[in-house]
Amino acid sequence: MIPAVAPTHDGWRPENPKLSAEDLTVGETIELGDQFVSRADIVDFASQWDPLPFHTDPSAARLTVFGDIIGSGVHLMAIYQRLAVLSAYQNWTIVAGRSIRDAQFMSPLRPDTTVRATVTIESVTSHSAEDASVSLLGRVLHHDIVLMSVHVDAYVLRRT
Repeated sequence: MIPAVAPTHDGWRPENPKLSAEDLTVGETIELGDQFVSRADIVDFASQWDPLPFHTDPSAARLTVFGDIIGSGVHLMAIYQRLAVLSAYQNWTIVAGRSIRDAQFMSPLRPDTTVRATVTIESVTSHSAEDASVSLLGRVLHHDIVLMSVHVDAYVLRRT
């Protein structure tokens, strides 16, 4: 049974019970689902947020070592965040993000690819009587090839 969450000092209380810091299991890896990324998705995202030619211009991209357009690293991070929120974070009593560190882009995001994401709970450390710092390792993969990994720290409420 998921424990109810007591109101915090500012009166916030989720409508439905959510997982508190004590409910998160260190070492657990959570599958976050998948996302299809089309050529148009890559160009549209990059046109707005990372307009380098090898993300937006197929002719320019053909002249690179990649031979075609590739998705932006920022796009991979956005995909990870969306899948993490929809599959995990929205079920946790997250107060706020603390840090995003050591993002690594190991393999390119190719057009018309389905990627999946995972998050591994690396540590849960008491921060105060109200919350804990939770360290996570996020990954975006195509099949078993890791495209991106990122370490994320967040504050999650403790049971009171």
